Amino acid sequence: MNRLRAALLRVGSTWNRFWFEPSSATHLAFARIVFYWHVYRMAGGLVSPPWYGLSKLVWKPISFFEIFHLRPFEPRVLGALDSAFVVLAVLCLFGVLTRITTVLCILVALYLVGLTNDFGKVSHGWSATIVMMTVFTFTRAGDKWSVDALLRRFVLKRPLPVPERSGEYTWPIRAAWLVVTLMYFSAGLSKLHHSGIQWALSDNLRWLLIRHQYSHHPPTKLGLWVANHEDLSRALGCMSLGLELAAPLMLVHRYLRAPIALGLFGMQMSIALMMGVVFDGALYCFFIFFVPWGTLLDAAEHFARLKLRAVPAESNA
Repeated sequence: MNRLRAALLRVGSTWNRFWFEPSSATHLAFARIVFYWHVYRMAGGLVSPPWYGLSKLVWKPISFFEIFHLRPFEPRVLGALDSAFVVLAVLCLFGVLTRITTVLCILVALYLVGLTNDFGKVSHGWSATIVMMTVFTFTRAGDKWSVDALLRRFVLKRPLPVPERSGEYTWPIRAAWLVVTLMYFSAGLSKLHHSGIQWALSDNLRWLLIRHQYSHHPPTKLGLWVANHEDLSRALGCMSLGLELAAPLMLVHRYLRAPIALGLFGMQMSIALMMGVVFDGALYCFFIFFVPWGTLLDAAEHFARLKLRAVPAESNA
């Protein structure tokens, strides 16, 4: 009984350390800036008014559109929502009323992106982005490098203390790891469920590479070259499937996290080069959340402070 209790305590301690190990606010602040820059770019590409004019015969509401009986708004309203989405993304980027603007931003995004799915256009590129926008609504992402922090300093009329290290700045980064892990692992499971191991061992990947040369606009002819080498295409298929199924190891083994993350990132870049399909959300998630930006930027900030302190001392000497 004592051994079981000790084992449970170790599991609980590992769980809490993974999610809530104290860290600085730097990584989360950096993540907010770069992530909402990505949202701003994607929001600028939305053109929603044409959805209003489509035939009702292709209108198949799903999810909360069906539950709440939502319909496409008039073109001028949809255009206004497109503009509001861009503005909200910018406000989130700069950390203006962060707690409020992040909530408004995800609500507008859910409607505009969800609208496309009701007409049968699945927006894969938005999947990870939407989930992470939801996560950001519960975070303290505006504690550092934000207009909110500057306003607090203006109101208090004194320099703000550096935010203390806290688990509040750790769990959003870990949540991003979980989102990416589940995204790839579920893709691997789906391949096994629908096609089995033959997804990798057959000519499936070869035909995908060939088809995308004509249905998309890949920047290189590398896909055709790989398709002409059967063994290579099957090896790449096995590697891709293996990486997707191994994704959960990124959460439980710190030494495997970097190589698996680099492998998945490389897989996404290969898809972009060989098939012309770019999943911006996944690529940004790897760049923003898997690189230890908090450690790197805190070290750079500490070095800069030491340099600034050294300059007056040298001038006095």
